[in-house]
Amino acid sequence: MAWQFIRPGSRTDRIALILVFPLLFFLVLIAILFSTLYTTAQVEGESMLPGLSPEDRVLVRTSYKQPVHSDVIVFRGGNDVEVVKRVIGLPGDIIEMRAGRALLNGFPETGGYALLHDDADLSHGPYTVPQDSYYVAGDNRPVSLDSRIYGAVPEGRVLGEAILIYWPLSHFGRVDRAGMSD
Repeated sequence: MAWQFIRPGSRTDRIALILVFPLLFFLVLIAILFSTLYTTAQVEGESMLPGLSPEDRVLVRTSYKQPVHSDVIVFRGGNDVEVVKRVIGLPGDIIEMRAGRALLNGFPETGGYALLHDDADLSHGPYTVPQDSYYVAGDNRPVSLDSRIYGAVPEGRVLGEAILIYWPLSHFGRVDRAGMSD
């Protein structure tokens, strides 16, 4: 028998049956649930400063249904590289970029997140976001390669929403819609 080290009727047997096996079952169940609902990603480059720093590692909620304005999402970019950016426009929105600031349907973006921009920054538009796609941009607009250059991100390429910075520990905190960690 595989469990010969546990003598039937012994105290060790009772402890194992009452505590250890249910605890192991619970931990395995939690690990399976966690791995199906979440994944991780790493921020590359400085395009999400000041809210997310280069090399920050974030927890990504894959059960995410549909992005809304100001969400920070992770998607598969060119060459299947994972990219972290902020949602500026939803399907049907008209986006215009002026000096790194977005006009959303004719009104200035109002996410309340910290934004780095430059008056000489890339401007373009108006651009209507296609159905089943999202217009994304980095918070550090002068260095961000985003929808201004590559166009909208198809819905099928979205992996999920960045919800928590877990590494490095000095940056630990929630990634909120205002773009700053707690």
